[in-house]
Amino acid sequence: MDQRPRLDDVAARVGVSTASVSLVLRGAPGPSAETRRRVLEAAAELGYRADRTASMLARRRRHLLGVMLDIRSPFHAELVEEIQAEADQVGYEVVLSTLTRHRDEDRAIETLLDFRCEAVLLLGPDAADQRLASLAAQVPVVAIGRRVATGDVDVVRPA
Repeated sequence: MDQRPRLDDVAARVGVSTASVSLVLRGAPGPSAETRRRVLEAAAELGYRADRTASMLARRRRHLLGVMLDIRSPFHAELVEEIQAEADQVGYEVVLSTLTRHRDEDRAIETLLDFRCEAVLLLGPDAADQRLASLAAQVPVVAIGRRVATGDVDVVRPA
């Protein structure tokens, strides 16, 4: 059972509403400086950490970018480092799904779909163009490093 402190635990400790606690933790305007101090102090004392999954469910956009990569490829690792840096700058989280000797591309892509990523970047995909087009009907797709003969998939590759 999950025993992590919740938003209402912080609110009860401080004696304010959960809405006030939420405003403070999001850095939104409203609560006084004293309330902010007390809420942040209580959150720290309780070891409160925001539930990112619940936050994403509450928003219409999840701000998740899915990336499929082959973990044996040093080039893919370098690309992911740059993707992560750019995602951080625009407020996105990156979900990585790996290809290994025992984990194929279909499974890696399905994992990204299960996480409900807003878009997926496929590093060096081997899937047939029809499979990529089908995927692009569900979520924006960027194929990196190979030509794709369907207009529904964005492509990044050398000229």
